[in-house]
Amino acid sequence: MAMMGDPYLTVLMERYHFSIVEMRTLHSGSSPWARDAEGHLAFDTGGRWRQVALAVRREMTCEQCGTPFAYTFRVVEEGGTHRGRRAQNYDALKRAVERQLRRRVRCPHCQTVQQQPRRTLVRRDRRDNLVGVVSIGGGMVGAVTCVTGGYVLAGGWGSVLGAVVALGWVIKLTQWMLAHLLEGEA
Repeated sequence: MAMMGDPYLTVLMERYHFSIVEMRTLHSGSSPWARDAEGHLAFDTGGRWRQVALAVRREMTCEQCGTPFAYTFRVVEEGGTHRGRRAQNYDALKRAVERQLRRRVRCPHCQTVQQQPRRTLVRRDRRDNLVGVVSIGGGMVGAVTCVTGGYVLAGGWGSVLGAVVALGWVIKLTQWMLAHLLEGEA
């Protein structure tokens, strides 16, 4: 299922067996004021807004007893149409799916708390935080060390050379950080 043009949400929903089982319009109406391509507020007679309620189902198999089960939760989303193009915003759905993945779910048959999806997300969050701290902290310490070390060794020109080396260090650490963070998303 191609989930509404958001690859991250698509991966989450497919990997953890979420599906939208119902979509019901709560409110809708004309939205004559919209932003144009340059970001200016403009009058658009064809603009519409819509608020929908989604029923999302998650199918699981118990890690302990192997019995399949499912549960459903609701999410309210807002979006709009501008000149025939949908501008649906799925931020609330994304937040709700992530919240459900962090939630403790009990098997209705044996009452065992399901651990694997939670562990995966908690592990990913810890890894991402560690990578961020190492790259930002290492960049700051490296930059200060290079600049002050260059100044101590060679004065003003050493400080300039140290700043150039520090810039290279920060760029390399940023590349390393992005490679690790983006690798985790795949």
